Amino acid sequence: MNPYIKTCKNYYCRREFEARRSNNEYCCPEHKSKQNNRIARNRRNRIKAIQNILVKNMLILERLSKRDGVTVKWEELAQLGFQYKYHTHQVLTEDKSKWIQFYYTLGLLKLENNNFQIIKP
Repeated sequence: MNPYIKTCKNYYCRREFEARRSNNEYCCPEHKSKQNNRIARNRRNRIKAIQNILVKNMLILERLSKRDGVTVKWEELAQLGFQYKYHTHQVLTEDKSKWIQFYYTLGLLKLENNNFQIIKP
């Protein structure tokens, strides 16, 4: 039995082929290219989805920060579709007691009783 009989790792092919080398994983260069392009496209789509969430969060904070007072309740943020889980970076407050989560240029500091303060740099 030939040790180099392998199954193509292309998602749509999966046929057996005789590999020329032990590290061949695809039956032809086109299948390797298509598989790598599919993986890259899926990765870009996941990043794009998170990017859209971050932009939406930033736009919500921009809209709310134009009002008088920059304190908002969690219920109001959630009702507008804000997703707290996604943020671009965090900064520790000067007294090192709390984290400010930033959504590009605007920050959100959690206060007590599910209130948040919008921080502008």
